[in-house]
Amino acid sequence: MQRLKSKMSKLDAKTVNDSLAVLSGMLRLAEERNEIAKAPRIKPLKRERTSKPRFYEFEDWERLVEGAGKASKNHLAFVLLAGEAGFRRGEIVALEWPDVDFRRGQITVNRSDWEGNVGLPKGGQIRVVPMTARLSSAL
Repeated sequence: MQRLKSKMSKLDAKTVNDSLAVLSGMLRLAEERNEIAKAPRIKPLKRERTSKPRFYEFEDWERLVEGAGKASKNHLAFVLLAGEAGFRRGEIVALEWPDVDFRRGQITVNRSDWEGNVGLPKGGQIRVVPMTARLSSAL
């Protein structure tokens, strides 16, 4: 277990703990099916909160939107998708036009791109997100 944790040392503690939880579940199942005598207890890594999430003040947010609009239409759309619709980077990258429903004013988050691999969004759940008027206009 220590060698595995060591090889994963460059990853975030949450990522390591999620992987260890899957491994632990597999070992418990193997024990239930009498494939192994006893599943080892796997202790998760301790996670330290080094910073709290950052949030923009309204004035700062508006300046960011204004600056993105001056840079390009694509920059503006990216910023608004993240800030007003709550998209993650990979969800923005994987967004396709059929996902955008201007009539209903919503976007369906079907996929996410992680280092060129397109799959389901985080949590494996497809979700529908309402568009603000400003986001709709930008798109």
